[in-house]
Amino acid sequence: MKALPFNIPKTANESFRVQEDQQLHFYDVLHCHPEIQLTLIVKSEGVYSIAHQMGRFVEGDMYLIGADVPHVFKNGEAWYNDGVEARANSISLFFKENSFGEGLFGVPEFLKIKQIMEGSNRGIKLSKELASELAPQMLDMTKLTGAMRIIKLLTFLEKIAVNGDWEYLSPPIEKSSPKENYERLNSIVAYILKNYSQQISLDDIAREAHLSPSAFCRFFKKRTRKSFVEYLNEFRVGMACKMLMEGNDPVSQICYQVGFNNLTNFNRQFRRVMGMTPMGYRKIKRDAFPKNISL
Repeated sequence: MKALPFNIPKTANESFRVQEDQQLHFYDVLHCHPEIQLTLIVKSEGVYSIAHQMGRFVEGDMYLIGADVPHVFKNGEAWYNDGVEARANSISLFFKENSFGEGLFGVPEFLKIKQIMEGSNRGIKLSKELASELAPQMLDMTKLTGAMRIIKLLTFLEKIAVNGDWEYLSPPIEKSSPKENYERLNSIVAYILKNYSQQISLDDIAREAHLSPSAFCRFFKKRTRKSFVEYLNEFRVGMACKMLMEGNDPVSQICYQVGFNNLTNFNRQFRRVMGMTPMGYRKIKRDAFPKNISL
């Protein structure tokens, strides 16, 4: 189960691609491509996997994703129902380091931009403040043509690099045998995305990674800084949050739908991750967004 190689379409008269997606739900297969990707979530929410790290995304989030980094933005069930008003909307810029000519980022003036592009292989999430500042200009990118598009993209990268108000999503990638480690982590994340609603034993996931259980635990903790159980529980809580907002299923039912095997443990893990009970979360979100199922 590897990330699906994905081809970003482009034409002969563009050095990089500006793409707006407006559809029922985002492309939901773990994938990668040789382009660096800057994405603004205009509308929608769900769970992401970027550089082997999982988390929740909401409207207004902005991410910088490195070349060949496995990633996916997966919406909740409401976005898969025909006739539902919810629509997933994002704007993405796809470019390569050599999109604007060889050696451009080798000059001293572009050193900080080069560093941020190199760091994007760990996945980068912009702060709410920085994303809010850049969002209106990202929306305008669909209207720009010619050299102004390149100037605006370089301006985005300069602001991100100089501002520094962002966070890496994953630990540094090791230099030793990176391909083997990368593919192994990739298969683990893909397995979780596909099977989180079922029971996943340590033997199951270790077998998927072609490691013994003890070797798997060392491998996983070293590269994610979390135990596998902690990582899986946090992902399941994220999926439960979506269900609590989108539907009316009782907490006792959602508990089992996301893969927990008893309600007590579900409530304990939910409170640990979210700082409140599942019912408390549902009430807060329903009060804040009473007529809109998307964030």
